[in-house]
Amino acid sequence: MIVKNNQEATEQMASNSQKINNEIENIASISEENSAAVEEVSAFSEEMAAQIEDVSTSAQLLAEMAQELTNSVLQFKVESDDEGSTQSDE
Repeated sequence: MIVKNNQEATEQMASNSQKINNEIENIASISEENSAAVEEVSAFSEEMAAQIEDVSTSAQLLAEMAQELTNSVLQFKVESDDEGSTQSDE
């Protein structure tokens, strides 16, 4: 009877141990998937940050070009004469 109880207890412990190992493997697998997803999101975020920086730089350059164009246009004064033609002074 004692041997039988010990054998049943040992079998139960082995079964529980296997279930625990399976659950640990499941958790490890989920953890690996989450880690991969986090890496993908991180890479995407870095890529987006770089693209935003590029857009910001382009916008700044465009603003500078617009200011230069405005300054160039302001150097010219257009006057009309009586006959409707225009004359440009530099």
